[in-house]
Amino acid sequence: MRRFLTLAGMIVLGCIGRMNGEDVIPKTDARAIARLIEELRSADPAAAGKAAFDLGRLKEKAAAAVPDLVAALSDRRPLEDQKQLIPVGPQRVASLAAEALVAIGPAAVPSLIGELKQGDEARQLVAIRLLGRIGSPAAAAWPLLRTIAMESGDGTRRQTALFACDQVAPNDESRVQLFRSQLADSDADICSLAVQLLGKLGTKSRSALPDLLPLLADQRSRVEQLSYDFFGERALREDVIEAIGLIGAPEATASLEKSMKTETANEVVFAAAVALVRIKPNHDAARQTLLAPLSRDADDLNSRHAAIDALSTLGPAARWAQATVNVHADDKSEEIRRAVMKANGAIRSPESAAILIRGLSDQVESVQSSAIFGLGELGNNARPGVPKLVEILHKGGGFLDGDIVWTLGVIGPAAEEAIPAIEDWAKRSNNDNDRAMALDAISRIRSAERSR
Repeated sequence: MRRFLTLAGMIVLGCIGRMNGEDVIPKTDARAIARLIEELRSADPAAAGKAAFDLGRLKEKAAAAVPDLVAALSDRRPLEDQKQLIPVGPQRVASLAAEALVAIGPAAVPSLIGELKQGDEARQLVAIRLLGRIGSPAAAAWPLLRTIAMESGDGTRRQTALFACDQVAPNDESRVQLFRSQLADSDADICSLAVQLLGKLGTKSRSALPDLLPLLADQRSRVEQLSYDFFGERALREDVIEAIGLIGAPEATASLEKSMKTETANEVVFAAAVALVRIKPNHDAARQTLLAPLSRDADDLNSRHAAIDALSTLGPAARWAQATVNVHADDKSEEIRRAVMKANGAIRSPESAAILIRGLSDQVESVQSSAIFGLGELGNNARPGVPKLVEILHKGGGFLDGDIVWTLGVIGPAAEEAIPAIEDWAKRSNNDNDRAMALDAISRIRSAERSR
């Protein structure tokens, strides 16, 4: 699957126009901005959408357009048969207006706060998301967002507000206090999100440990999106264990050891083992728990897969297990081979490149894709894999082409030899997003070269 979401993060709004071949930045004088505002009100959705896009490219200089851009958040008209102006998501006037407001940044905050106070529910939800994306410059929205996160009767609004609060909170103490207050919530999804956000803060959440430990006995589960169209359940206890490990609390060792010994779900057992290794890297029992399913005699596919996935979460700290993981690089199960590729990308050791290059020749595209993205994690150390990536790109690897181009850009200057292949691929493509991705990859490779 192409990393369009990741690409969206890489491509800032201010340079999208250049990547789509539009090198002329709109004029910034008051008359030109007034003209764009007038076009934003157009009955033609293509003209309105293009105006919103151009206003976003002006960033803070387009502050005068904020009221009209906020009003355009309700404009759901699609821009049919038009050049893609944003790299991901449906292209509507509203989505282009939203991107423009984020690009304008601080000047958009007062109007978005106004939407929280008096906008309809749909626009309030959009305003919450946009304030979160603006981040710390939207700190003035903290009191209202905090109230929504704590008191709204709608679960989606509360979760969205919690995410936004994490981005706009004035300090870490305020974050911890808010997230800690949600641990006793009856909604498992809210509780789980609060747990995850505390874990994200690491050692700064140490004060929340007394509230987290009792949740190790909580039997609730939450819905988890496992892929684009596949959902499953994840035990709340797994989230709690993961957060405790990220917080790095030695005083939780005994509780984690108990979970590792008494839990029956593989995912929870391995999460406890990972948490123990985070806290005590040489914890022998935890290491053995993670390695046991990977012995040559083990035939439990689910256990092997879960153990390799768990080791991946440790990243470079799992190097001690890499040789054992790599024994399964040629496993008959494509799921296991894919997990091995993911683990090598996460571990990022000198030994990773050879396994990932082997994965590029796998007969299953999803395994190849995992190997491609794994090489992207290695940066300059992925240089030995560049010729094979170029070879696949020249042949035309179908949906792998976008994966390869994205990865070559991430690899950086070590992928210099791939530039002609990337340019050729862009010429062959009829897709604006593909050409944007190619230009971005080449720019990243060349800009890194200039900085050497």
